[in-house]
Amino acid sequence: MKAIVAVLVGFAGLALALPFVPAQDAKQADKKADEKKSDDKKGDEKKKADLKAAPKIDEATLRRAKKVMGMIRNVKTEEPAEITITALDPAKKAEHDAWLAKAAIDLRKYPKDYKDRLLKIKSDSASKMDAAFCGDETIATLVDGVRVRTKEPWVFDKEGKLKPMPSQKELSAIRSTSPVVPGYKAQLSNLKVGQVVELYILKQAAPKTAAAAKKGVLGSDPAAGGVSIGPKLEAVMVHVLQDAQ
Repeated sequence: MKAIVAVLVGFAGLALALPFVPAQDAKQADKKADEKKSDDKKGDEKKKADLKAAPKIDEATLRRAKKVMGMIRNVKTEEPAEITITALDPAKKAEHDAWLAKAAIDLRKYPKDYKDRLLKIKSDSASKMDAAFCGDETIATLVDGVRVRTKEPWVFDKEGKLKPMPSQKELSAIRSTSPVVPGYKAQLSNLKVGQVVELYILKQAAPKTAAAAKKGVLGSDPAAGGVSIGPKLEAVMVHVLQDAQ
């Protein structure tokens, strides 16, 4: 008899405990839902802020943008998108041009093994030009909606291969009709290291400097404060002048 009573009491306790389990689960689910709503709200607010901060890329914006030419050394297309280029050294460019002119003359004078030597000249020329882009480095943020243009039309087939002879309809779809916007439309994903490009740059206001550091050993460290990192550079358009060799 005592055993039966104990079993009944156990069942009663279990019956009383069960209703609280769903209640606790419901509370946890509500908490997670509230946290998700909060995260979504923050994400939406960030997107709105980014869109508000991003410059409007119209013809007026492109006209006032500064043009900077260089070779792409690094490009990051995921957020925050960024591009790094190095400028052309005029002296090294002159050395390359003089070497190339001599190589072309020699090739015409002594045409033996013409094809192989021509390929060698092209390969050496690409290496020398890569070395010639050793000037000042420019790092710029690629703004949301950045325009990418190419000097030559890039039309790809279904397999992602460049079409040698695009149709007039395909060319018309990507050709610019504006005197301010050069070349042909391309995608951000088409940018790669080694391309010679012209960046259309805007400068944002310089960030506030930190409090000036005290003089002495610590004060000599720029990281200690009081040093402005300068204005932020933003690229509103990238014009590809030459593809990577």
